[in-house]
Amino acid sequence: MHPGARAAQRFFEAAAEIIPLSRLTHLHVLHWPGDLPSPARIFGEAGFVGTVTAGRISTAEQTRREAPGARVVADHRPTAGEAADHSLLEWPQGREAGVWMLEQCARRMAPEGRVWLFGDKESGLFSLEKRLGLTADFYKGHMRMLSLDRETALRAAGRDPSALLESEPAEGEGFLEWAAEPPGGPVVRVASLPGVFSWEKPDPGSMLLLSALLQREPKGRLLDLGCGPGLLGATLALAWPQSRVVLSDDLLAAIPCARKTVELNGVGGRCQVVAEDGVGHQLRRMRFDRIATHPPFHRGGRTDRELALRLITQSAALLPPGGELWVVGNTFLQHGAAMEGLFRHVETVADDGRFAVWRGVKGRG
Repeated sequence: MHPGARAAQRFFEAAAEIIPLSRLTHLHVLHWPGDLPSPARIFGEAGFVGTVTAGRISTAEQTRREAPGARVVADHRPTAGEAADHSLLEWPQGREAGVWMLEQCARRMAPEGRVWLFGDKESGLFSLEKRLGLTADFYKGHMRMLSLDRETALRAAGRDPSALLESEPAEGEGFLEWAAEPPGGPVVRVASLPGVFSWEKPDPGSMLLLSALLQREPKGRLLDLGCGPGLLGATLALAWPQSRVVLSDDLLAAIPCARKTVELNGVGGRCQVVAEDGVGHQLRRMRFDRIATHPPFHRGGRTDRELALRLITQSAALLPPGGELWVVGNTFLQHGAAMEGLFRHVETVADDGRFAVWRGVKGRG
């Protein structure tokens, strides 16, 4: 269960009295919902003058609106590569993503610094407490906070605290690389990081979408909307060498992965990677012949079907008459119904019982 607005407000007000704000250099937010009070605003009102790092473009924009005086940096790394003393981090979904974040923070942490972690009961923070044999520094309702010194943070990340970890790893280190071969398609190499959608292996929905899409004739300009590590975009660029592909995502951890993926496959010259929340000012200036997307219906641990509806609606505006939108999702989501009224023709082109692929063709006017 997620906290209500008043519960979240009280939690962060209490946290601001416990954390030494004079030493707090970074606050990292990732999936924090827009309908709940902004921790950046609450901590700013209490005297926090450090850097807010936002792991999503949408979170960065939201934070700038709600805490206009804050220094906000859009970066998937919790301290944006900067040296840190005390840091406050929103604990991400998934153990591997949390471990990665802890290591990144500890690499930049002062020897006497601390990392403070916050999350709700569904975030996995309680599991970390049990694994480390620790108790939360405090909790209110469904929210809890845990602090770790540098040595404990490194051990939690599976690293030797005696190692020299002050410097960032060279670019490219830390990517997990794997290969995928969609039916009828090329072998694609993918680079990913914890926290990115389907980061360890190809997801079955995207593979179903590719198997259906690769049976069609290529089109000139393509968009992989919500690209994750770049599986869809890189596969289409490899299979259709005359096409140009744009890959975009709101999650900033996905951006270096997608760039690395197109580089690994030798298609970087025909691919552009864009960091943007849905269709924003960059994509609105472009037009595409075909858009492919596997839209999310979760944000962090929250179910949010409006995300897919927004992406479908925005996609229709980017297509010319005759342009196509290809959407894959769990069958029960019935994305085809959302496409009706926006497209002249909508059909289900594949359905394996778990996932379905819908195709919409744009009409005139």
